[in-house]
Amino acid sequence: MENIIQKIREIYPVSDEALQALQANMELRYYPKDTYIVQSGVTDRLVYFIEEGIARSVFHHNGQDTTTWFTLEGDITFGMDSLYYQQPSVESIETLSDCKIYVIHIDKLNMLYETYIDIANWGRYPASECQ
Repeated sequence: MENIIQKIREIYPVSDEALQALQANMELRYYPKDTYIVQSGVTDRLVYFIEEGIARSVFHHNGQDTTTWFTLEGDITFGMDSLYYQQPSVESIETLSDCKIYVIHIDKLNMLYETYIDIANWGRYPASECQ
């Protein structure tokens, strides 16, 4: 989780204890290139932490793909409508390379926000970037 921890600490000085709790609640997954980890029209309640690889957020409309965001190593990504509004995602998230990704369910992440103020303070940053 070296890339993820480095990126988290660039945003906010999260303690070792809080990072250990975060990691203990994550699951490591590997996705091959060209995999849709979030699909439009589906409600997805996971947050994806990219340890290795790159992904993109993309809208599909009239046979055309429009890329709206790239997620690099150390970054997080998620279906915003699913996470914030419990609605099906309007965009997909596709891996552009083979990816090593840590995932956490939003309910577990919210529990960590309530337990660790430094994780809560770090968590404000991704939300503010989406507004």
